[in-house]
Amino acid sequence: MSHLIQIPHRLYYAPPYHGMGLVMATCKLCGKSGWFLKVNDLSLCQICAPDHDIHIRDIAAKLKYFAESAGKPVSINYKIQNIISAISECNELIKLKKEGLLPHEIDALGIHRDLDSDLKNAIQQLIADMFFDARMKAKDASTDAGKLGGYAKSVERLVSTMGLVSDVTKLERAILDLRSERDLLKVKLLQKKADAFVAKGNNKKAIDVLIDALIEMRHDTTPDGDQAGLVRKIESRIISLGGSPPIL
Repeated sequence: MSHLIQIPHRLYYAPPYHGMGLVMATCKLCGKSGWFLKVNDLSLCQICAPDHDIHIRDIAAKLKYFAESAGKPVSINYKIQNIISAISECNELIKLKKEGLLPHEIDALGIHRDLDSDLKNAIQQLIADMFFDARMKAKDASTDAGKLGGYAKSVERLVSTMGLVSDVTKLERAILDLRSERDLLKVKLLQKKADAFVAKGNNKKAIDVLIDALIEMRHDTTPDGDQAGLVRKIESRIISLGGSPPIL
């Protein structure tokens, strides 16, 4: 993110001629007017203009700080927070532009577009990181709870990010996908547990575990239609082991 703005040096001048003659100058901020009042090209008097320039330079300094901070090797969450803060400052520039109080050299809308693009890219990176973390945890953890816990943490981080941004479409989709992966993993772990009981000759325990899997799928967050094939597979497995699938 590199959104640094230059504040041009503003020169004061006497009111120009418009049409039929001289127009009385009026300061946009303090409202002072007069034939001999000097204003700059933003229609600010010599008293108001310096403070206004300081205000804009302060915004520019904050944008520079957020840009430099986001460019450093920081956590993706910290980068997102910096970009959001920069967007907030840019919104102030847009407000000034609408009021005719922003130098035309400063492209506030262009800066905002760039920041919005940066934010979308950062969120996409966060989503990719959360999927990677959850899948690595599922692969490397030694316990079932540990394997599933990575998904819970990733979902929690994405949910917390939703409170920071206005467009949560991609975050919502990612959260649903993470939960679906977690639900599927939970069933696979139960299937693996059932297989272990079968290997020990304990079909009754295996059937109980597979019934637990069906109950989990009935009450998890994944749509039932997406799990229909897996449900039929587990029901067939229960029957092959001498059991009866429950009616849920």
